[in-house]
Amino acid sequence: MDLLESLLTGLPGEAVRVDLDTRQAHARDSAPFCEAGLPTAVVSPRTVEQVQHVMRTAHRLGVAVVPQGRAPGWPGPPTRSRAAWSCR
Repeated sequence: MDLLESLLTGLPGEAVRVDLDTRQAHARDSAPFCEAGLPTAVVSPRTVEQVQHVMRTAHRLGVAVVPQGRAPGWPGPPTRSRAAWSCR
């Protein structure tokens, strides 16, 4: 099972975004000096169980998870990142 299929087994469909606009919006913060990677998906878990599912899935598949809130000030996800986690 791949990353997206695995995420969708424990999250509602609207919690997993894969459209290009969303992925580009979460690829970096406002720091223009740091190269960022494009995430495969942006997930928005709403419950403790959903957060657990995201983290267990990422661990099992060896996928980096980059938590994002409101403008965290970090220089974007690492280039090896395949998933971003939005808390908006």
